[in-house]
Amino acid sequence: MKNILSWALALALVAPGPFAADAAAQAFRAPISVATVPSLPAVIPSAPAALTPSVATLAALPVSVMAVPSTPILPSFSLAASPSGGEPGGEPDEPGWKRKTRAAWAKTKQVLRDTPAEVAILGTFGLMVGLGLGWNHEAAREASIPVGFSEIHQMERDAESEGRQIGPMARYLAGTNDMTMNVFNAWNKANERTLVGSPVPNFASELDYNAGQKLRIHHYELPHYFKSLPDEADAARRLLEPYEQVRLQAADADAQLSRTWDESHHDVTHTEWHTRTVDDGNGRSHKETYSTQVYDYTIHRYSYDRAHGEASSSSLDALTRKGRAASFTEDMRIAKQTNADGEYAAEKSRGLRQALSPQEAMGYASVWKYGSTLMTNLPVIHARLGELALDADQWRAEKSGAHDERYTTTSHSDSGPREYQTVERALSHGRDLERSVFEVLEGVEYTRAMTPVLKAKIQELIAVQLDHKPGNAKKLSKEVLSITKEIYTKNFKKGFDVKRFRAGVVALAVLLGALGGGLLGAGWDWLGRRATGRSFPRS
Repeated sequence: MKNILSWALALALVAPGPFAADAAAQAFRAPISVATVPSLPAVIPSAPAALTPSVATLAALPVSVMAVPSTPILPSFSLAASPSGGEPGGEPDEPGWKRKTRAAWAKTKQVLRDTPAEVAILGTFGLMVGLGLGWNHEAAREASIPVGFSEIHQMERDAESEGRQIGPMARYLAGTNDMTMNVFNAWNKANERTLVGSPVPNFASELDYNAGQKLRIHHYELPHYFKSLPDEADAARRLLEPYEQVRLQAADADAQLSRTWDESHHDVTHTEWHTRTVDDGNGRSHKETYSTQVYDYTIHRYSYDRAHGEASSSSLDALTRKGRAASFTEDMRIAKQTNADGEYAAEKSRGLRQALSPQEAMGYASVWKYGSTLMTNLPVIHARLGELALDADQWRAEKSGAHDERYTTTSHSDSGPREYQTVERALSHGRDLERSVFEVLEGVEYTRAMTPVLKAKIQELIAVQLDHKPGNAKKLSKEVLSITKEIYTKNFKKGFDVKRFRAGVVALAVLLGALGGGLLGAGWDWLGRRATGRSFPRS
């Protein structure tokens, strides 16, 4: 009825004549009187006919309607739309941004109520928290690199009091250790002085104090090592020359051994056919036939190359002879005591609240020797040389009986003939020997090549940061630290952990944060559904 009256109102308003105002008044009165109006057919005349209402139409109107005063009564507005056209619950003069905010909040509550969005939201939040915590933790580790000076000046005093000289390898290793420790100590101090922002300016200042000898703390500073280390590396390299000959001979023996035997393994199978019942999904099923490959046995072939077998035997014999000539006899002695400057640096870099004990301080001061790649690998080198000497004897005795072989087993793999096993064992020992010697020599050669580069990078960083020369100070500081860390790790395989930032820890923190946030969101959503009695719609 309300729709019919609305249409009548619209037509009456656009139709000229004395009936227009009366029709409008009747339409506006409809909401208060529609409850008493009985159902009756409504005939909407054409616009020309509306100029004069028909007698039948006037007679059909109830008396109660006609009795209402002619003053129009406006219908009440629902809460669906405010008079100002705003969102539900808004005030007529409410600013637009408030209406938009209220609408957004209502939409957000609806999404949280109807979907498991809490899982994604809290999972993302947990991911960001994990990333922040993990990154900050590793950045804090990177800001403090553990140091331990060798006390080289104390070592010199000890040697002088005993009437002896410090050997070339001890001087090289102690010098390399202390050069890198000076750079790391400057980095630690720079981070300690930096409260906000980048530590690069303070890093450049600390290096300037050290490299420019503006503030002398240790007996030997960076300029001393920049000048002496290349020559000390040359002396250490000459001392290790017999081991270089061992490495070259081991490489030749490995090449011959790897070509002595050629192996292949071929699995033999047969086909078996089976029948199975398959459900069609409509209450019916059918039979189908399928095949499988069943393992029977494996054919193992070992082809022997006699020329390479003879050459490998000769090369192993030569390696044994060169191994006997390789030995390290220098007596490298650590300092008899530590001094206050070195102890303080070791304590500060580790964030210790109490002073180191004499044993702890001596332990840090002796890492240059016991943590060096040389002292770590020497036992392995000589152990492999002894094993290869036995391998050479065994292969020399067995090579005459070596020949091609072919046989079958019921295993996919096989250890092979005895002669093949001897060669494989010697090859494993030879490769381990080659790698161990290479690591020692690589550290010395890298230090010799990169010390001048490190010096140039430090001088450039100071010029760019402090003297305002053109350049990228942040990039230079990263290069200085990277070169220094590489020098240290190559020479001190079991030294301090100087590569502090661990990307894997950050990734783990991100994963745990996302997982924890997602689980918290799932729990929140479950509690909400339980409290409201709602459930997820099934797709």
